[in-house]
Amino acid sequence: MIKKTSLYLLICLAGSMLSSCFLFGGNDDDPKPEPIPPIEQLPPLTTEGKGTFGCLVNGEPFVSYYPDALADYSTNDLIEVSADFRNIQASIGIGIRPYEREEMKFDTSRATMQFNIRNDSMVCDYRAWDNIEGWIEVIEFDPFDEFISGTFEYSAVNEECDTVRVTDGRFDLPLVW
Repeated sequence: MIKKTSLYLLICLAGSMLSSCFLFGGNDDDPKPEPIPPIEQLPPLTTEGKGTFGCLVNGEPFVSYYPDALADYSTNDLIEVSADFRNIQASIGIGIRPYEREEMKFDTSRATMQFNIRNDSMVCDYRAWDNIEGWIEVIEFDPFDEFISGTFEYSAVNEECDTVRVTDGRFDLPLVW
């Protein structure tokens, strides 16, 4: 009987020690994984119509994928590149108009850019008529395979909200006609 009691106590003690390891975690001296830098959280810059869109907004990564990000080619020769970020209730839109329709050369100085963010405490809209400065470069436009790729960067001021800085922007999106 003593052997059974000793064995039972030994099993209970071992189980107790094992469960405390799971409950209280490992050693505090264990190395913690390094956080991934924001720029590395963006999709890579590609030119194949992969359906990706990403940028840093005030240093924070904003990433979206098709169909929440797409390029719409309208009948008035405007390509609207847009992305919704549902988890943070924000959107970005960039309007690009070609200046030479036959060769689809783009006048990016005529681009319009916007950034909208909405949450419980604020609604901020930054549109072309606000103070927006930036650039966009169309790297690849393929009307046959129906995609457009490019990079962009801009900053915008809205008197009622903080200045927004959009950097390291890249998109590789299918065209919707």
